[in-house]
Amino acid sequence: MRVQFSFNFPVIVVLEDLHWSDGATLALLSAVARRRQPARLLIIGTYRTTDLPDVHHPLLTMTHELRIHRQCQELPISLLSPGAVAAYLAERLSGQSVPDEFARAIYHQTEGNPLFLVDLVDHVLAQSHGLDPAAHSSLLAALRSLPENLRQMLIYQIDRLNQGEQHLLEAASVAGIEFSAETVAAALHIDEATAEHGCDGLVQRHLLVRGKQPSEEAGEGRGTQYTFRHALFHQVVYNRLGAARRRQFHQQVGEQKERAYGSRAVEMAAELAIHFTESGDAARAVQYLQQAARTALQRSAHHEANTHLTHALEWLQRLAETPEQSQRELELSLLLGVTLMSTQGFSSPHVQQTYAHARHLCQQLGTTPQFELRATMSLCRLWHAQGKTRHARHRLAALYDWFTEGFDTPELQKAKALLAELC
Repeated sequence: MRVQFSFNFPVIVVLEDLHWSDGATLALLSAVARRRQPARLLIIGTYRTTDLPDVHHPLLTMTHELRIHRQCQELPISLLSPGAVAAYLAERLSGQSVPDEFARAIYHQTEGNPLFLVDLVDHVLAQSHGLDPAAHSSLLAALRSLPENLRQMLIYQIDRLNQGEQHLLEAASVAGIEFSAETVAAALHIDEATAEHGCDGLVQRHLLVRGKQPSEEAGEGRGTQYTFRHALFHQVVYNRLGAARRRQFHQQVGEQKERAYGSRAVEMAAELAIHFTESGDAARAVQYLQQAARTALQRSAHHEANTHLTHALEWLQRLAETPEQSQRELELSLLLGVTLMSTQGFSSPHVQQTYAHARHLCQQLGTTPQFELRATMSLCRLWHAQGKTRHARHRLAALYDWFTEGFDTPELQKAKALLAELC
Protein backbone atom coordinates (compact mmCIF):
# COMPACT_ATOMS: atom_id res chain seq x y z
CA MET A 1 0.00 0.00 0.00
CA ARG A 2 1.42 3.41 -1.01
CA VAL A 3 0.17 6.43 0.93
CA GLN A 4 1.19 9.97 -0.08
CA PHE A 5 0.53 13.28 1.67
CA SER A 6 1.29 16.78 0.37
CA PHE A 7 -0.31 19.16 2.88
CA ASN A 8 0.87 22.79 3.09
CA PHE A 9 -0.61 23.12 6.58
CA PRO A 10 -0.74 20.92 9.68
CA VAL A 11 -3.60 18.41 9.74
CA ILE A 12 -5.02 16.80 12.87
CA VAL A 13 -7.27 13.76 12.44
CA VAL A 14 -9.24 12.56 15.47
CA LEU A 15 -10.69 9.05 15.35
CA GLU A 16 -12.91 8.03 18.24
CA ASP A 17 -13.91 4.54 19.41
CA LEU A 18 -11.21 2.64 17.51
CA HIS A 19 -12.29 -0.49 19.39
CA TRP A 20 -15.19 -0.67 16.92
CA SER A 21 -13.03 -0.18 13.81
CA ASP A 22 -12.98 -2.71 10.99
CA GLY A 23 -9.85 -4.41 9.70
CA ALA A 24 -9.45 -2.06 6.71
CA THR A 25 -9.38 1.04 8.94
CA LEU A 26 -6.78 -0.49 11.23
CA ALA A 27 -4.67 -1.54 8.24
CA LEU A 28 -4.73 2.03 6.91
CA LEU A 29 -3.72 3.47 10.27
CA SER A 30 -0.85 0.99 10.49
CA ALA A 31 0.36 1.90 7.02
CA VAL A 32 0.25 5.63 7.75
CA ALA A 33 2.12 5.21 11.03
CA ARG A 34 4.84 3.11 9.39
CA ARG A 35 5.58 5.44 6.45
CA ARG A 36 9.00 7.14 6.64
CA GLN A 37 8.35 10.26 4.54
CA PRO A 38 7.74 13.43 6.54
CA ALA A 39 4.18 14.74 6.77
CA ARG A 40 2.49 17.51 8.74
CA LEU A 41 -0.07 15.07 10.05
CA LEU A 42 -1.16 14.11 13.57
CA ILE A 43 -3.60 11.25 14.10
CA ILE A 44 -5.24 10.96 17.51
CA GLY A 45 -7.21 7.79 18.15
CA THR A 46 -9.24 6.88 21.21
CA TYR A 47 -10.41 3.47 22.36
CA ARG A 48 -11.65 1.72 25.47
CA THR A 49 -9.82 -1.44 26.44
CA THR A 50 -12.94 -2.62 28.29
CA ASP A 51 -14.75 -2.93 24.95
CA LEU A 52 -12.12 -5.17 23.38
CA PRO A 53 -13.16 -8.84 23.42
CA ASP A 54 -9.70 -10.31 24.08
CA VAL A 55 -5.97 -9.63 24.17
CA HIS A 56 -5.61 -10.80 20.55
CA HIS A 57 -7.81 -8.08 19.09
CA PRO A 58 -6.19 -6.53 15.95
CA LEU A 59 -6.18 -3.07 17.54
CA LEU A 60 -4.07 -4.25 20.48
CA THR A 61 -1.73 -6.14 18.14
CA MET A 62 -1.29 -3.03 15.96
CA THR A 63 -0.64 -0.62 18.84
CA HIS A 64 1.78 -3.08 20.45
CA GLU A 65 3.85 -3.36 17.27
CA LEU A 66 3.84 0.41 16.68
CA ARG A 67 5.02 1.08 20.23
CA ILE A 68 7.88 -1.40 19.81
CA HIS A 69 9.09 0.57 16.77
CA ARG A 70 8.39 3.93 18.42
CA GLN A 71 5.88 4.79 15.74
CA CYS A 72 3.11 5.75 18.13
CA GLN A 73 2.71 6.95 21.68
CA GLU A 74 0.08 5.73 24.08
CA LEU A 75 -1.40 8.29 26.46
CA PRO A 76 -3.55 6.61 29.11
CA ILE A 77 -6.24 8.92 30.44
CA SER A 78 -5.78 9.38 34.16
CA LEU A 79 -8.62 9.81 36.62
CA LEU A 80 -9.69 13.36 37.40
CA SER A 81 -8.72 14.94 40.70
CA PRO A 82 -11.33 16.39 43.10
CA GLY A 83 -10.35 19.85 41.89
CA ALA A 84 -10.79 18.84 38.24
CA VAL A 85 -14.24 17.40 39.00
CA ALA A 86 -15.25 20.66 40.70
CA ALA A 87 -13.92 22.62 37.71
CA TYR A 88 -15.92 20.41 35.32
CA LEU A 89 -19.10 20.99 37.33
CA ALA A 90 -18.56 24.75 37.33
CA GLU A 91 -17.98 24.75 33.55
CA ARG A 92 -20.89 22.41 32.89
CA LEU A 93 -23.23 24.61 34.91
CA SER A 94 -22.07 27.87 33.34
CA GLY A 95 -20.38 29.16 36.45
CA GLN A 96 -23.35 28.48 38.74
CA SER A 97 -22.36 27.99 42.36
CA VAL A 98 -21.86 24.29 43.13
CA PRO A 99 -22.29 23.12 46.76
CA ASP A 100 -19.00 21.71 48.06
CA GLU A 101 -20.74 18.64 49.50
CA PHE A 102 -22.31 17.90 46.12
CA ALA A 103 -18.94 18.17 44.33
CA ARG A 104 -17.35 15.85 46.91
CA ALA A 105 -20.21 13.36 46.55
CA ILE A 106 -19.86 13.36 42.75
CA TYR A 107 -16.13 12.69 43.06
CA HIS A 108 -16.66 9.93 45.63
CA GLN A 109 -19.23 8.21 43.43
CA THR A 110 -17.21 8.39 40.21
CA GLU A 111 -13.65 8.36 41.63
CA GLY A 112 -12.78 10.84 38.88
CA ASN A 113 -13.66 8.52 35.96
CA PRO A 114 -14.53 10.97 33.13
CA LEU A 115 -17.12 8.73 31.47
CA PHE A 116 -18.89 7.99 34.75
CA LEU A 117 -18.70 11.67 35.68
CA VAL A 118 -20.51 12.86 32.55
CA ASP A 119 -23.23 10.20 32.81
CA LEU A 120 -23.78 10.77 36.52
CA VAL A 121 -24.06 14.55 36.17
CA ASP A 122 -26.54 14.09 33.29
CA HIS A 123 -28.54 11.75 35.50
CA VAL A 124 -28.55 14.08 38.51
CA LEU A 125 -29.60 17.09 36.44
CA ALA A 126 -32.42 15.12 34.88
CA GLN A 127 -33.61 13.74 38.22
CA SER A 128 -33.43 17.03 40.13
CA HIS A 129 -34.52 19.30 37.22
CA GLY A 130 -31.41 21.43 37.41
CA LEU A 131 -28.87 22.19 40.10
CA ASP A 132 -30.74 24.17 42.70
CA PRO A 133 -28.56 24.52 45.83
CA ALA A 134 -31.75 24.87 47.87
CA ALA A 135 -32.81 21.37 46.78
CA HIS A 136 -29.87 19.88 48.64
CA SER A 137 -31.55 16.62 49.66
CA SER A 138 -32.88 15.89 46.16
CA LEU A 139 -29.40 16.30 44.69
CA LEU A 140 -27.87 13.80 47.11
CA ALA A 141 -30.83 11.43 46.64
CA ALA A 142 -30.29 11.45 42.88
CA LEU A 143 -26.63 10.56 43.45
CA ARG A 144 -27.61 7.39 45.30
CA SER A 145 -29.25 5.89 42.20
CA LEU A 146 -27.18 4.60 39.31
CA PRO A 147 -27.97 6.12 35.89
CA GLU A 148 -29.73 3.52 33.73
CA ASN A 149 -27.49 4.05 30.70
CA LEU A 150 -24.38 3.68 32.88
CA ARG A 151 -25.78 0.56 34.52
CA GLN A 152 -26.58 -0.94 31.11
CA MET A 153 -23.07 -0.15 29.86
CA LEU A 154 -21.54 -1.96 32.85
CA ILE A 155 -23.91 -4.90 32.42
CA TYR A 156 -22.95 -5.08 28.74
CA GLN A 157 -19.27 -5.36 29.67
CA ILE A 158 -20.05 -8.14 32.14
CA ASP A 159 -22.30 -10.07 29.75
CA ARG A 160 -19.53 -10.15 27.13
CA LEU A 161 -17.37 -12.25 29.43
CA ASN A 162 -17.53 -16.02 29.33
CA GLN A 163 -19.36 -17.89 32.08
CA GLY A 164 -16.21 -18.79 34.00
CA GLU A 165 -15.07 -15.16 34.10
CA GLN A 166 -18.50 -14.02 35.25
CA HIS A 167 -18.39 -16.55 38.08
CA LEU A 168 -14.95 -15.27 39.09
CA LEU A 169 -16.27 -11.73 39.32
CA GLU A 170 -19.37 -12.80 41.25
CA ALA A 171 -17.26 -14.53 43.89
CA ALA A 172 -14.87 -11.58 43.98
CA SER A 173 -17.73 -9.11 44.49
CA VAL A 174 -18.78 -10.97 47.65
CA ALA A 175 -15.22 -10.76 49.00
CA GLY A 176 -15.24 -6.97 48.53
CA ILE A 177 -13.80 -4.29 46.28
CA GLU A 178 -10.37 -5.76 47.07
CA PHE A 179 -9.96 -9.53 46.98
CA SER A 180 -7.42 -12.32 46.57
CA ALA A 181 -7.22 -15.29 44.23
CA GLU A 182 -7.27 -17.51 47.32
CA THR A 183 -10.65 -16.13 48.40
CA VAL A 184 -12.16 -16.49 44.92
CA ALA A 185 -10.87 -20.07 44.70
CA ALA A 186 -12.47 -20.95 48.05
CA ALA A 187 -15.82 -19.50 47.00
CA LEU A 188 -15.85 -21.40 43.68
CA HIS A 189 -14.27 -24.63 44.99
CA ILE A 190 -11.42 -24.42 42.48
CA ASP A 191 -7.66 -24.41 43.01
CA GLU A 192 -5.93 -21.10 43.59
CA ALA A 193 -3.81 -21.31 40.43
CA THR A 194 -6.94 -21.57 38.27
CA ALA A 195 -8.52 -18.60 40.00
CA GLU A 196 -5.32 -16.58 39.63
CA HIS A 197 -5.08 -17.43 35.93
CA GLY A 198 -8.66 -16.28 35.35
CA CYS A 199 -8.18 -13.02 37.26
CA ASP A 200 -4.89 -12.32 35.47
CA GLY A 201 -6.70 -12.72 32.14
CA LEU A 202 -9.17 -10.01 33.14
CA VAL A 203 -6.34 -7.75 34.28
CA GLN A 204 -4.42 -8.16 31.01
CA ARG A 205 -7.51 -7.22 29.04
CA HIS A 206 -8.24 -4.26 31.35
CA LEU A 207 -11.64 -5.74 32.16
CA LEU A 208 -13.23 -4.58 35.44
CA VAL A 209 -10.30 -5.55 37.72
CA ARG A 210 -6.65 -4.66 38.13
CA GLY A 211 -3.80 -6.33 39.97
CA LYS A 212 -2.29 -5.30 43.28
CA GLN A 213 0.90 -6.04 45.12
CA PRO A 214 0.80 -9.24 47.24
CA SER A 215 -0.37 -8.65 50.79
CA GLU A 216 2.36 -8.67 53.42
CA GLU A 217 0.03 -8.74 56.40
CA ALA A 218 0.22 -11.77 58.61
CA GLY A 219 -2.76 -14.05 58.35
CA GLU A 220 -3.82 -12.63 54.98
CA GLY A 221 -1.65 -14.91 52.91
CA ARG A 222 0.74 -13.78 50.20
CA GLY A 223 -1.42 -14.75 47.24
CA THR A 224 -2.09 -12.45 44.33
CA GLN A 225 -4.30 -9.50 45.22
CA TYR A 226 -6.79 -7.73 42.95
CA THR A 227 -9.22 -4.85 43.11
CA PHE A 228 -12.23 -3.81 41.08
CA ARG A 229 -11.33 -0.92 38.81
CA HIS A 230 -14.22 1.08 40.15
CA ALA A 231 -16.72 0.76 42.98
CA LEU A 232 -19.54 0.86 40.40
CA PHE A 233 -18.20 -2.32 38.75
CA HIS A 234 -18.27 -4.02 42.14
CA GLN A 235 -21.78 -2.73 42.86
CA VAL A 236 -23.28 -3.93 39.56
CA VAL A 237 -21.69 -7.39 39.74
CA TYR A 238 -22.78 -7.91 43.35
CA ASN A 239 -26.34 -6.74 42.70
CA ARG A 240 -26.72 -9.27 39.86
CA LEU A 241 -26.22 -12.19 42.24
CA GLY A 242 -29.29 -14.24 43.14
CA ALA A 243 -30.15 -14.55 46.84
CA ALA A 244 -29.21 -18.24 47.16
CA ARG A 245 -25.89 -17.84 45.34
CA ARG A 246 -25.07 -14.74 47.36
CA ARG A 247 -25.63 -16.61 50.66
CA GLN A 248 -23.50 -19.52 49.44
CA PHE A 249 -20.62 -17.26 48.42
CA HIS A 250 -20.75 -15.28 51.67
CA GLN A 251 -20.54 -18.48 53.70
CA GLN A 252 -17.57 -19.82 51.73
CA VAL A 253 -15.76 -16.48 51.68
CA GLY A 254 -16.38 -16.05 55.42
CA GLU A 255 -14.99 -19.49 56.23
CA GLN A 256 -11.92 -18.90 54.03
CA LYS A 257 -11.20 -15.54 55.67
CA GLU A 258 -11.77 -17.07 59.11
CA ARG A 259 -9.06 -19.63 58.37
CA ALA A 260 -6.73 -17.07 56.75
CA TYR A 261 -6.97 -14.57 59.62
CA GLY A 262 -6.32 -17.26 62.23
CA SER A 263 -5.47 -15.60 65.53
CA ARG A 264 -6.33 -12.20 64.00
CA ALA A 265 -9.95 -13.21 63.40
CA VAL A 266 -10.97 -11.25 66.52
CA GLU A 267 -9.50 -8.06 65.02
CA MET A 268 -11.42 -8.66 61.78
CA ALA A 269 -14.66 -9.61 63.55
CA ALA A 270 -16.75 -6.83 61.95
CA GLU A 271 -15.86 -8.05 58.44
CA LEU A 272 -16.51 -11.68 59.32
CA ALA A 273 -19.82 -10.74 60.95
CA ILE A 274 -20.99 -9.24 57.66
CA HIS A 275 -20.24 -12.45 55.73
CA PHE A 276 -21.96 -14.73 58.25
CA THR A 277 -25.03 -12.53 58.65
CA GLU A 278 -25.38 -12.40 54.87
CA SER A 279 -25.00 -16.18 54.66
CA GLY A 280 -27.46 -16.82 57.49
CA ASP A 281 -24.94 -18.61 59.75
CA ALA A 282 -26.55 -17.46 63.01
CA ALA A 283 -24.02 -19.04 65.39
CA ARG A 284 -21.00 -17.45 63.72
CA ALA A 285 -22.89 -14.19 63.18
CA VAL A 286 -23.54 -13.86 66.93
CA GLN A 287 -19.96 -14.81 67.78
CA TYR A 288 -18.36 -12.21 65.52
CA LEU A 289 -20.93 -9.48 66.22
CA GLN A 290 -20.12 -9.83 69.93
CA GLN A 291 -16.38 -9.68 69.24
CA ALA A 292 -16.88 -6.65 66.97
CA ALA A 293 -18.84 -4.96 69.76
CA ARG A 294 -16.03 -5.58 72.27
CA THR A 295 -13.50 -4.09 69.84
CA ALA A 296 -15.73 -1.06 69.32
CA LEU A 297 -16.07 -0.57 73.09
CA GLN A 298 -12.29 -0.63 73.46
CA ARG A 299 -12.22 2.32 71.03
CA SER A 300 -15.10 4.03 72.89
CA ALA A 301 -17.19 3.69 69.73
CA HIS A 302 -20.40 3.16 71.71
CA HIS A 303 -22.88 3.76 68.88
CA GLU A 304 -21.07 1.22 66.69
CA ALA A 305 -20.97 -1.27 69.58
CA ASN A 306 -24.67 -0.74 70.21
CA THR A 307 -25.46 -1.61 66.58
CA HIS A 308 -23.39 -4.81 66.74
CA LEU A 309 -24.96 -5.91 70.03
CA THR A 310 -28.51 -5.22 68.86
CA HIS A 311 -27.94 -7.31 65.74
CA ALA A 312 -26.28 -10.07 67.80
CA LEU A 313 -29.32 -10.33 70.09
CA GLU A 314 -31.61 -10.47 67.04
CA TRP A 315 -29.57 -13.29 65.50
CA LEU A 316 -29.43 -15.11 68.82
CA GLN A 317 -33.22 -15.55 68.67
CA ARG A 318 -32.74 -17.78 65.62
CA LEU A 319 -30.79 -20.34 67.63
CA ALA A 320 -32.28 -23.08 69.80
CA GLU A 321 -32.78 -22.20 73.47
CA THR A 322 -29.99 -23.84 75.47
CA PRO A 323 -28.09 -22.88 78.64
CA GLU A 324 -25.16 -21.88 76.41
CA GLN A 325 -27.35 -19.50 74.40
CA SER A 326 -28.84 -18.03 77.58
CA GLN A 327 -25.29 -17.43 78.86
CA ARG A 328 -24.44 -15.69 75.57
CA GLU A 329 -27.61 -13.57 75.85
CA LEU A 330 -26.59 -12.57 79.37
CA GLU A 331 -23.13 -11.46 78.21
CA LEU A 332 -24.61 -9.51 75.29
CA SER A 333 -27.16 -7.82 77.55
CA LEU A 334 -24.50 -6.67 80.01
CA LEU A 335 -22.41 -5.24 77.17
CA LEU A 336 -25.49 -3.57 75.70
CA GLY A 337 -26.18 -1.95 79.07
CA VAL A 338 -22.73 -0.34 78.97
CA THR A 339 -23.28 1.11 75.50
CA LEU A 340 -26.79 2.34 76.34
CA MET A 341 -25.62 4.14 79.47
CA SER A 342 -23.01 5.93 77.35
CA THR A 343 -25.38 6.83 74.51
CA GLN A 344 -28.74 7.33 76.30
CA GLY A 345 -27.78 8.20 79.89
CA PHE A 346 -28.70 6.81 83.30
CA SER A 347 -32.32 7.96 83.06
CA SER A 348 -33.13 5.88 79.98
CA PRO A 349 -35.84 3.24 80.61
CA HIS A 350 -34.12 1.07 78.01
CA VAL A 351 -31.00 0.91 80.17
CA GLN A 352 -32.97 -0.20 83.22
CA GLN A 353 -34.89 -2.79 81.20
CA THR A 354 -31.65 -4.19 79.80
CA TYR A 355 -30.03 -4.66 83.20
CA ALA A 356 -33.25 -6.01 84.73
CA HIS A 357 -33.38 -8.60 81.95
CA ALA A 358 -29.73 -9.46 82.64
CA ARG A 359 -30.55 -10.08 86.34
CA HIS A 360 -33.49 -12.25 85.31
CA LEU A 361 -31.18 -14.34 83.10
CA CYS A 362 -28.72 -14.69 85.99
CA GLN A 363 -31.45 -16.05 88.25
CA GLN A 364 -32.57 -18.44 85.52
CA LEU A 365 -29.07 -19.80 84.96
CA GLY A 366 -28.21 -19.92 88.69
CA THR A 367 -24.49 -20.38 88.05
CA THR A 368 -23.34 -16.85 87.24
CA PRO A 369 -22.95 -14.96 90.56
CA GLN A 370 -20.34 -12.56 89.18
CA PHE A 371 -22.68 -11.56 86.35
CA GLU A 372 -25.61 -11.07 88.75
CA LEU A 373 -23.43 -8.86 90.92
CA ARG A 374 -22.40 -6.82 87.88
CA ALA A 375 -26.02 -6.41 86.72
CA THR A 376 -27.21 -5.45 90.21
CA MET A 377 -24.40 -2.89 90.61
CA SER A 378 -25.40 -1.27 87.33
CA LEU A 379 -29.03 -1.12 88.41
CA CYS A 380 -27.98 0.39 91.74
CA ARG A 381 -26.07 3.14 89.94
CA LEU A 382 -29.20 3.88 87.91
CA TRP A 383 -31.40 4.00 91.02
CA HIS A 384 -28.88 6.20 92.80
CA ALA A 385 -28.84 8.61 89.81
CA GLN A 386 -32.67 8.67 89.95
CA GLY A 387 -32.64 9.53 93.66
CA LYS A 388 -33.61 6.03 94.84
CA THR A 389 -30.50 5.68 96.99
CA ARG A 390 -32.17 3.78 99.82
CA HIS A 391 -33.60 1.20 97.46
CA ALA A 392 -30.21 0.82 95.73
CA ARG A 393 -28.38 0.42 99.07
CA HIS A 394 -30.84 -2.23 100.27
CA ARG A 395 -30.58 -4.32 97.08
CA LEU A 396 -26.79 -4.14 96.86
CA ALA A 397 -26.22 -4.83 100.58
CA ALA A 398 -28.34 -7.97 100.44
CA LEU A 399 -26.45 -9.29 97.44
CA TYR A 400 -23.07 -8.22 98.85
CA ASP A 401 -23.67 -10.11 102.10
CA TRP A 402 -24.57 -13.22 100.11
CA PHE A 403 -21.22 -13.09 98.28
CA THR A 404 -18.77 -12.15 101.02
CA GLU A 405 -18.12 -15.47 102.71
CA GLY A 406 -15.06 -17.04 101.11
CA PHE A 407 -15.55 -15.16 97.88
CA ASP A 408 -13.35 -12.29 96.78
CA THR A 409 -13.18 -10.92 93.25
CA PRO A 410 -12.53 -7.53 91.63
CA GLU A 411 -16.29 -7.24 91.06
CA LEU A 412 -16.88 -7.72 94.79
CA GLN A 413 -14.37 -5.00 95.61
CA LYS A 414 -16.21 -2.67 93.24
CA ALA A 415 -19.49 -3.59 94.94
CA LYS A 416 -17.96 -2.79 98.34
CA ALA A 417 -16.79 0.61 97.10
CA LEU A 418 -20.21 1.37 95.59
CA LEU A 419 -21.95 0.30 98.82
CA ALA A 420 -19.73 2.67 100.78
CA GLU A 421 -20.67 5.47 98.37
CA LEU A 422 -24.39 4.71 98.79
CA CYS A 423 -24.08 4.75 102.56
